[in-house]
Amino acid sequence: MGDSKVRRLAHDDTCRVCRAQLPVGTRAVWNGAWSTVVCIPCTEAPPAAGAASGRGGRSAREEGRRRRALQAASRPAGRWRTPLLRRIERLLRRAHEARDAASWENGAAGEERVAAILDAMAREQVVAALHDRAIPRSRANIDHIVVAAAGVWVLDARAYLGRIDLAPGGEDGVRLVIGGRDRTRLTDGVRKQADHVRRALGPAYREVPVRGALCFVGARRARGLKPQEIDDVLVTWDRELARTLSGPGPHAEPWRASIANHLARRFPPAV
Repeated sequence: MGDSKVRRLAHDDTCRVCRAQLPVGTRAVWNGAWSTVVCIPCTEAPPAAGAASGRGGRSAREEGRRRRALQAASRPAGRWRTPLLRRIERLLRRAHEARDAASWENGAAGEERVAAILDAMAREQVVAALHDRAIPRSRANIDHIVVAAAGVWVLDARAYLGRIDLAPGGEDGVRLVIGGRDRTRLTDGVRKQADHVRRALGPAYREVPVRGALCFVGARRARGLKPQEIDDVLVTWDRELARTLSGPGPHAEPWRASIANHLARRFPPAV
C-alpha cells in the first residue's frame, strides 16, 4: 500500500504538486498510500550533499568566524578610564567575545556531525536531507530537514558540555535538564520550525506528518536515558539518530525525492 513507484499512467491524471496535466502513457510517480501521482520533474530531488542540499553548520561556522574577526578588531577601552581599568575592560570584553565565538563554532561542529550522518543515510537512499535552510522572512534557520519513510523530521542539532537528563515536571510531565539547568524551552523553537515546514508542505503533501527533534551531539547523558518526547519534540542523540530515521512508513523513493525537492525550493540554503 505504501509503495511509491515510477509507472506509465493507465489514464489521464494530474500532478499532485505542479498540477500539470499528465496524459495516458506518461511516466510518473505513483503513491499507493493516497492513490495519487507526481510528475517526474517534481521528483528530481537535490543531491545527498552539495550546494542544492546545503552544508550542515555553514551559517553557524560563518557566524563564528565573524565574531572571531570582531574580537581581533576590538576597539580600545574609553580614554577617560585609567590604564589599569582600560586593560581590565579590554580583557573582560575579549574573554566574552572568545566564549561567544567558541559557542558558535561548537554549534557548527555539532551540525556538521549530524549532517555527516544524514548524508551517509541519503547516499543509501534511506532518507533525503536538507541542511542549514533559511526560513523565509525570518532571521532564523533550520539546521536539518529530513524526509524519511515515516514522514518529515525537523532536526535542531545541539552541542552542550553539560550532562543531559530528563526530570519530572513541566506541562508534559517531564523537563529537559542540561548541566543542572531547566532547558525545556528549547523545544519551543523546534515546534515553531516544524510549523513552518508543515505550512510549506501545503495541500500538495497535506498527508505527510512532520515531527521535530532535538539532537544532542557528543553529549553526556544520565545513565539509562533513552530518546523521549517532550511537548511533541523528540529528545535524542546522534548515536540514536539513524535508528530513529530508518523506521518504516509509506514514503518510499522516489516519493521522498519529490517532498525534498518541494521543501528545498521553499527553504533555500541559509548561506
